[in-house]
Formats: sequence, structure tokens, C-alpha cells
Amino acid sequence: MTTCCCDNPCGCEESAFARVRYSYGQRLTAVDLLDEQSYLVGKDRFVARHVLGAGILCGLRASRGDGPPDRTPTIRVTRGAALDLCGRAIVVEHDQCLDVAAWFARRRDELSWSDPGTYPAWIGLRYGECPSDPIRVPGDPCGCDGGGCVYTRVHESFELALHAADGPVDPAKAPPSWDELCHGLAEHPSAVPLAPESCPPCSCEEWLLVATVDVTLDRPAGGAGLRAVDVGAPVEGDPRRLTLHSLAALQHVVTSLGAADCEPGPAISGLEGDGDLAADGSLDVGRAVLSLALARADDGSPVPLAAATVDADRLSLLRVGAAGWEAVDSSVTYDDGAAAFELKTDAAELARPYRLVLQDDPARPTVDEQLRPLRPSVFSRGVRWVAIPPPPGSGDPATVTLVTGA
Repeated sequence: MTTCCCDNPCGCEESAFARVRYSYGQRLTAVDLLDEQSYLVGKDRFVARHVLGAGILCGLRASRGDGPPDRTPTIRVTRGAALDLCGRAIVVEHDQCLDVAAWFARRRDELSWSDPGTYPAWIGLRYGECPSDPIRVPGDPCGCDGGGCVYTRVHESFELALHAADGPVDPAKAPPSWDELCHGLAEHPSAVPLAPESCPPCSCEEWLLVATVDVTLDRPAGGAGLRAVDVGAPVEGDPRRLTLHSLAALQHVVTSLGAADCEPGPAISGLEGDGDLAADGSLDVGRAVLSLALARADDGSPVPLAAATVDADRLSLLRVGAAGWEAVDSSVTYDDGAAAFELKTDAAELARPYRLVLQDDPARPTVDEQLRPLRPSVFSRGVRWVAIPPPPGSGDPATVTLVTGA
């Protein structure tokens, strides 16, 4: 059974792809055919690894095995499919059972579990290969052997195993969460956080976590050694259980957003601001406006927010002080005609970074007359005030404006 990057680098590490170029009269050898397979397999795994990622595609649900309490504890894993960190497809065609008592009996000397009690473990899945279909072949006329048996097929298989939580083997790490990606986008709006600066290294963490489970050990009456006597219900909520959603599932979600009962509500469309710069260079008055793109009625007129659901205090201006984020003194109102929140402050400082935050309450959401909520319900944007010099010779005072991307 093959392993991933550490023991078998050619299974993961990418190199320049080279296709076999055929021509009439060309003599094809086993090397040529192997190169052809290596190109197709390598390109397929390259795309799967860098475009799709790693995780469970479907199935592979874990549960306690059925049976009377006096029987050996088992774990049942349903059939399913996954992609590992090397871009290799893992297909489990039939339901599998793990005998926990037999596993502990084989690994007793390797584990640090020396006393009766309950110990954490996890179920892991990884890719494997099995050679099959041997035939007898003549020897290579240019070689030194006289022939023999060779395997003519490689069956792509898998290995399903139980691991102690404190053992040397670790499952694959979870990718950044949606909140982490959104935070990176909010902090660096001019960057593209989804495009890493370098390609991911080939990881030795080839095991995919299916579920975590507790194994109970005890010494039977009259017995000399520990035995696995029970197993808890497998838990699949561990964040290390990587999951990949199919394009069909994602398309269904996107399509459902356009349904009548899932219409998106008002969306935040933009920011604008203005203020007056005093003679001493300080900002006298600042004004920030957060506009909302509302749904349109049949005649094209905007659908206003339901005034009773609008809470202007949910919009605030923040800045970083000595004790961290602090609110800036400001007044907030909502202009129903302009469909915009208006924030005014006289405490703004030029070129200092601020943050404009709108935090809606999911228990008492702000909605329009058709009961559609604000989208997004949490809005956060870096802003700053900058000075705009007057036209030459105009005699007008300098003004300030609000810009995003701070």
C-alpha cells in the first residue's frame, strides 16, 4: 500500500508536465506507456489538489455497530468518497466495520493507555494502492533477468483505521474558515486573500478524519490485561473533518437564493462622506453616509425600510485607541427618503484609520415592507478622512472626504 508525500514523493510533488509525442513508425515501450499514464494521472491530481482541495465528498458517516452489548465493540462507516491532500480520489464502495477490541489488542504495546478508563480516538481514512492480476512475462532482452511474474493492474484502494488521539499520527488540518477569509478581505480590501502567495507544500498529513470517538477500557473479572469493552457514539462535529461540496450542491444553493421565498433583502451599495477643514487644519464636521440598494416596486420606485424596525444605533464609527477598538462620539439617523443611514461626527482626525460597522440584530432584524432583511446583516469597512484641496485661485476652503480601504 502506497503512502503520500513523505515515503513516496513522486505521489504528490509536481514537476513540469511532459506529454508523450507520438509519430508513425515509433516503437512504444513500457516506459512510454507509463509516461502517458503519469501525465494524465498527475495532471488530474494537480487540478484536484489546487482547485478542489481535500475533504469528504459524500457518505463516510460513522456510527456504533449494531449488536448485543456482550459482543465486541465495533464502529460502522458507510460507503462514500473523498479527495486527499494529494488530489487522489478515495472511493469506499461498501460499508466498513472497525473491530475496536481487535484494534486495541494489536496496538496495546504502542499505546499509552495503561489503566481502565475512557480514552479519545479518531477514525482516519487514507488512499492506498494494491497490485493485482499477475501474469508471466518473458525477460527483458536487454536486461539480466530471465523473466517471471509481474502485476498487470493497480487497484486504487483505501485504508480505514482507528488512531489514538495522543498518537504520532495527525489528521489533515482544516483550511481557513469562512469567517477568517472574510476577516482577511475586510482587513485587506485591495488584496485577494483567496489567492495564496505560494503553492501549498506537499503535506505528510495524508489521513482524513472521519469522526472522533471514545474508547472504554477495562479489566474483565479474572482477566490479567486491559480490553476494549465499549465505544462511544462517533462525533462528526470536529472541525478537522474536512468536507467538499459538489458543484451541483453549490448551484442548488445559489439558485435557491433567487426563489420568491429566498429573495435577498436590501444590500449595502456604497459609502460617501464630507466635512469642512478649519483654518488650523482640524476637521470641524464629518459626515458619513451608508447607502442601501433597496428592492424596486413595479413602477421602479424604491421599497423603503420598515421604520419601526430601523435602529440607528446599530451603525457606529470605531477607531483603535490605547485600549483597543473604541467608539467615536457620533450621532446616527436614518433618512427614509434617501434610504441611507447618516452618521455625523466632529471628532474625526485626518489620515487616521477608522472602521464603519453596521451590526444588525438577528432576533430583531431590520427589514423592508416585504419583510426582507438587510444583506449583509454585518457590515464592516475600513475608512479614513482625507483632505481635498480647493481649485487654484478659487479662494474656497479646503474640504475633506471619506474614502474606503483604510
